[in-house]
Amino acid sequence: MGLKDLRALEILAKFGRANSIDMSLDQARQAFNSGITGVHIRSASGISSVAKAASGRFELQVGQLPVPSPDGRLVGAGHGFFMFATRRERQRRVWDFISFASGDEGQEILAKHTGYLPINLITLNDQKFLERYFAANPYHRSVVERLPITGDQFSFPTENTVKIFDMMAEEMRKVVNQRSEAKRTLSEMVQQTRNLL
Repeated sequence: MGLKDLRALEILAKFGRANSIDMSLDQARQAFNSGITGVHIRSASGISSVAKAASGRFELQVGQLPVPSPDGRLVGAGHGFFMFATRRERQRRVWDFISFASGDEGQEILAKHTGYLPINLITLNDQKFLERYFAANPYHRSVVERLPITGDQFSFPTENTVKIFDMMAEEMRKVVNQRSEAKRTLSEMVQQTRNLL
């Protein structure tokens, strides 16, 4: 970890200095949905439920995360399909489902009922599909526009991946809550990550 990592933690510390209320993830979501807090960062899949909560209560705007470097990238997480069937007839049925679900109609159903972004990037390049998609999901426009600079989420090569991510989230929370300074937290995250690897 280096200067960029330290800079990211320093930015988190600034957020904490602006507001020192310590909330769990669920509390933060409830506070934002109630209009008590002004900014909330979460995955695109939550936009639909937030829009429903905001309806008639406050104006919701979805912005893009700032990327200060022209070569900067965003981290994305995705979903997809896996087939484990070994018998030919089951494989055919699973393949029929995958073909439907990843096609235009299936992607529209996914977007309408879950709030998740389409998984079929070819579909996202179809202007007619995008028009229908944005009509149903107007708040997703800024997210879709960021897809060209969005990459895969890194996963640590260990069975402790979830422990590492949980530890990092808790260490970052300490920075936001002003219980630890950025430089010390970065050092602690590096050491704990090495121990868990």
